[in-house]
Amino acid sequence: MTKSITEKLISWLLTAALLLTTMPAMPVYAVATNYLDHSGIQQTSPSTTAYDGQTALTTGWHVVTGEHSPASRITVTGEVHIILANDSHLNANSGGIQVQGANSLTIYAQSTDANIMGKLTATGSVSSAGIGGNAIGDGGTITINGGTVTATGDSYGAGIGGA
Repeated sequence: MTKSITEKLISWLLTAALLLTTMPAMPVYAVATNYLDHSGIQQTSPSTTAYDGQTALTTGWHVVTGEHSPASRITVTGEVHIILANDSHLNANSGGIQVQGANSLTIYAQSTDANIMGKLTATGSVSSAGIGGNAIGDGGTITINGGTVTATGDSYGAGIGGA
């Protein structure tokens, strides 16, 4: 018994749909993103990765657009740069941002206008800084060049720094 062309086409389409839905999501890369450096001078980043709520950030440039509230503490590994795009908000209130030891986090904004400037809110959990280390280790290097950053530690944790 031979399948009709319609049956074969449907079979191929269903197989393709299954393969596409099971593939891991790839980060979206932008060619470049503008940001303000430590002196307030506009710069252009190398290629950036769009932040999509992930809780593990590795060496590179990440741009936050829109609203994001990750489900748990964000962990920084390596030399991480975050650009807070205008009208964005990274709400890390489920444990804050872990920057420990030799790891570093540098935060930038795209504007100095408080009405549109990107925001980062980080609240640490027990014995953890909002941005930085925890009871197990010291905080890494944290540099804030711009954005509206609010960091609060929980009991036994600093806002920014160590536990």
